[in-house]
Amino acid sequence: MNSKVIDWYEQKEHIDEMKSWDKGKLKIWEQQVADRFPRGAKILDIGSGMGREAFSLYKQGFEVIGLDISNYAVEKAREESWKANNKVEFYHYDGNLFPFDDEAFDIVILWNQTFGLLYGDDYKKSFLLECKRVLKPGGLFSYSGHDLKYIREHYDYCLDDDKFYPYQERDIYWETFSLEELVNYTKQNDFNILMSGQGEIYVPEDGVVLYCLCQKGSGFQMKKDSSTECWSKVGAEEWIKAAQNNDFRNYFIMPFTLQAMGEVKEKHILDMGCGEGGYARALAEKGAVVTAVDCSDTMLAYVDDQAIKTGLDIKTLLQNSNDLNKVMDNEYDIVLCSMMLMDVEDLEGTLKEIHRVLKPTGKVFISILHPCYKPKESKWIIEEDGIRVVVTDYFYPTEWIGEIKGISAPVVYRHRTLSDYVKAFTRFGFLLTDMNEPIPTKEQMEHSKRIEWLSKIPMYLFMELENK
Repeated sequence: MNSKVIDWYEQKEHIDEMKSWDKGKLKIWEQQVADRFPRGAKILDIGSGMGREAFSLYKQGFEVIGLDISNYAVEKAREESWKANNKVEFYHYDGNLFPFDDEAFDIVILWNQTFGLLYGDDYKKSFLLECKRVLKPGGLFSYSGHDLKYIREHYDYCLDDDKFYPYQERDIYWETFSLEELVNYTKQNDFNILMSGQGEIYVPEDGVVLYCLCQKGSGFQMKKDSSTECWSKVGAEEWIKAAQNNDFRNYFIMPFTLQAMGEVKEKHILDMGCGEGGYARALAEKGAVVTAVDCSDTMLAYVDDQAIKTGLDIKTLLQNSNDLNKVMDNEYDIVLCSMMLMDVEDLEGTLKEIHRVLKPTGKVFISILHPCYKPKESKWIIEEDGIRVVVTDYFYPTEWIGEIKGISAPVVYRHRTLSDYVKAFTRFGFLLTDMNEPIPTKEQMEHSKRIEWLSKIPMYLFMELENK
């Protein structure tokens, strides 16, 4: 740790000033992250200061140890712990080696933008290696940093070469970051990103920070299968361009889906297979609390970046749809599966997870390629008076390698019959409450000649599910 930083935090007036900011509870984004911590986990709070986070987490049932470079802060935190008669312990360290055994903790947190005080890439790398050392296999690491864009917009007079100097004496500074920069530090050190974004503090006037929750690489790997391997290889730029310029998606599938979902303000929505995040942004703009899940970290990086640029609060998770191990039971009012169920290898595992994370009164909204009219052995033939579909085999093949226009990487296509879907829904505790093969409106058909085809033969099938 830089000696100037250590000296600054040993000064009583600076620590006392920090105490004046203490609201005695976790910030909004901190609580959202803490909600994903395993119950009763053992947490190391680095940069614990006067103990705000440590005491708050202790009250929520976690075992917490605080660690700080300031002797004065550690002393004051110990006094507060003793007065409250709790079991939170606080230790001093030199900013380099942690005084704990290997694999001693389930979780390490580095909040309060302390990451910006780890000056230089070499120091950050050595610090992250220490975090990995004390984390158990599969352990979680959460950290935060100042948002360069936000600081530029609101405190440009405090910036010098992207260094944030909030104090007039300019003894110390905080490094600032874009979300991509912040996340890349842990990616490059073999952590797996679980969620990241721009987080609220207490009230809008407090501003925002960037945060990340990741997992020690040796203990967690996203469950991989042919679906995740395939879609992880699809080029992000190609897919983003293809998706955002697709007439079926933009003028037919998405409008119908959003209309069917109705009022979503303050509803918790899980966007499964979110891709470039078009639905996540549209729902967040309507006031929904959105979590976007995908198997492609490059897609999720784009979702994060766009959320920041548009000022939307969207959380992202890198997960296989059949293993949502960082999502709690009964967490979501709505699960959205737009044009993704037909792509998953493990349909049963995916439906099992959707049922687990859906609230008892929740709903699932699904769109897929219509299995009756888009198996592999089908042809859509354009004729003078319209369109004709010829299906030569409805049942087989069930899987094949194909192409998507504008995408250079081959993709895995899957086909399931209509009865396959309905029986799977029933088997995993769902009721099929609605099914639609909508006819496009006149306005929709004016957008694209191809959409006119759908006025004769449905290419897409929309379904709604509820828990039994």
